[in-house]
Amino acid sequence: MRLFTSELVKKYKSRTVVNHVTIDVKQGEIVGLLGPNGAGKTTLLSLISGLLPLPEGAEVFIGGYSLRENEKEAKDCMGFVFDESPFDEGISPMLMGQMYGPYYSKWNQKKYEELLERFEIPKKRTIRKLSKGMKMKFQLAFALSHGATFLIMDEPAASLDPIFREEFMEVLSEVLEEESCGILLSSQLVSELEAKADYTLMLHQ
Repeated sequence: MRLFTSELVKKYKSRTVVNHVTIDVKQGEIVGLLGPNGAGKTTLLSLISGLLPLPEGAEVFIGGYSLRENEKEAKDCMGFVFDESPFDEGISPMLMGQMYGPYYSKWNQKKYEELLERFEIPKKRTIRKLSKGMKMKFQLAFALSHGATFLIMDEPAASLDPIFREEFMEVLSEVLEEESCGILLSSQLVSELEAKADYTLMLHQ
């Protein structure tokens, strides 16, 4: 099983922000995505995750499923952690798991609650009231609780304190070992990607 994207192109009016990008990520790999601010990293990851509609001619396959033709199955294989949380911030992490976890075929509520404890995330406080770092930890806990075979992460460690940042990278290593997951990770923290990534891609112009 793998993540494969082909010929992703995205334009905003006359400006092309993603220009014929093709990426192949296999399970067991961390692929780092580097690039200056405004290079299109977030747009690229939003296209792959389905948060933005796929342009005509582009293809994304996750776990063998076409994101265009088999969206439900493709998203069932995928977990994501974004700099700006896409979740409803008016409810608590605990309620979020109870409401939305069952949409995933391999949702594990027990594991989710264990991760909330491990990451010291308040279970009953609304997500809106969590710090940015806590929101990132919450997203990670959710992503790791439904058996995702691919994780897509946009600057996940940027808002974390140095101590949890190190733990975060250790968690990713555990995921690769225990769950044969593939990870596509954008970051400005070049040193961390150098230490952990199997491959590094540069997105420029």
